Amino acid sequence: MTCLPEPMRFATLDDIDTLLQLETLFPEYRLGKQAFTFLLTRAHAYVVVYLAEEQIVGDIVITYRLTRLQARLYSLVVAPSHRGQGIAHALLQAGECLVKQQGCTEITLELRQDNESALRLYTGANYRISAQLANYYGDNVMGLQMSKILTIFPVNPLT
Repeated sequence: MTCLPEPMRFATLDDIDTLLQLETLFPEYRLGKQAFTFLLTRAHAYVVVYLAEEQIVGDIVITYRLTRLQARLYSLVVAPSHRGQGIAHALLQAGECLVKQQGCTEITLELRQDNESALRLYTGANYRISAQLANYYGDNVMGLQMSKILTIFPVNPLT
């Protein structure tokens, strides 16, 4: 089973400048060049991009720790010009699929409490609020921690 149907693919080092441009949409907690280089080369991470007309219009970054069988959705960004088209949902599904293949049984994330569109996306995908994080983003902005239990299907189920 492939987790990355077209128009998605794994990001490469050549994509970093475009990924950085997408990250500027969230200046208060954006990833930098050094972070992307690490994520793409040395971390237990997946960086997946979504293409429209051969241009990157969205990305998801998920890290995982096999010792805990837990993944963390670190970043999910879609260009404003391409929002409302199901791209974030497709990236989220791809990311979940990839970490399930690594054996992860849970995925967690943090988001701003006032990010209503992200909250709708995650609750619609069966994520549940697991904690409220006081002043998590500074300036008295509350954060929410959300998590989802991932169902792992056996590769060769006995029937």
